[in-house]
Amino acid sequence: MDHELYLLQTLLLNQLKERMLTPVASQDQSALEKIKELRKRALLSGSDTPGTQPRTHRYNQDYKKLGFRNDTDPTKDFSETPPGHSP
Repeated sequence: MDHELYLLQTLLLNQLKERMLTPVASQDQSALEKIKELRKRALLSGSDTPGTQPRTHRYNQDYKKLGFRNDTDPTKDFSETPPGHSP
């Protein structure tokens, strides 16, 4: 049974491989909205009130906390080829 589950997982993940390796355009509004939603869900709660820092500075700090290397445009992190994959 374990082997069959492994095969099913492998087949399902292989179907998504092309999409996973597709670079994200920096002007892709859908990708930007998903990143903003990730930031909101991960770092903000309903009771949080915005601080006195400018919005862009807060966003930059939040993107760093989430692990993005490029905190000014986090979509550029997705334009790189993942480690272990040749272009």
